[in-house]
Amino acid sequence: MPASDVLVDGLGVGDVGTTVLRERHHLSADGFLVALVTLDAHTGELVFGPEIITHGFVYTEAAEDLIAGTKELIVHTLKKSKRDAALSTKLKEVLSQYLYQQTHRRPMVIPVVTEV
Repeated sequence: MPASDVLVDGLGVGDVGTTVLRERHHLSADGFLVALVTLDAHTGELVFGPEIITHGFVYTEAAEDLIAGTKELIVHTLKKSKRDAALSTKLKEVLSQYLYQQTHRRPMVIPVVTEV
């Protein structure tokens, strides 16, 4: 009789796929960074932020220079990029590269761009 591993995840048995496990491993190893920005829907000007939230990546109070550099990079990227559907993707790419250069770690980067 063929046999294989059975994955148990909280309430479900066998319903955890390899993608979910890979993401969990990535989060456990490098953490994540969320970059929040709010733009004016008409002018594209920055209304709020950038605000940075990290978990499992760096201790925010000990990495003030890294967080400040990240915020400056976001503002610079927003100024030179077009305001379109690819803006979040562009922010993710730029931030991922910057964070790797600074820390040699690859946190999951989640940019959240809101227009009001």
